Amino acid sequence: MKLLIFAGARYYPSGGVEDFFGFAETTEEALELLLIKGRDNDWWQIVDRESMKVVKQGNNGLYGQ
Repeated sequence: MKLLIFAGARYYPSGGVEDFFGFAETTEEALELLLIKGRDNDWWQIVDRESMKVVKQGNNGLYGQ
């Protein structure tokens, strides 16, 4: 898998690996997974597994970034 997905609650993050949400091959696939299964999360990040850089992030519109 090319991308790692992290997501969690704004006020009660688990931290690090505990906020791991899943894997995806593409950014579109990751966003679809977050839309279907990640609606209860306040924030999310999609990370490139090789470079470990954040590819995309968001906050489900609940709070400012």
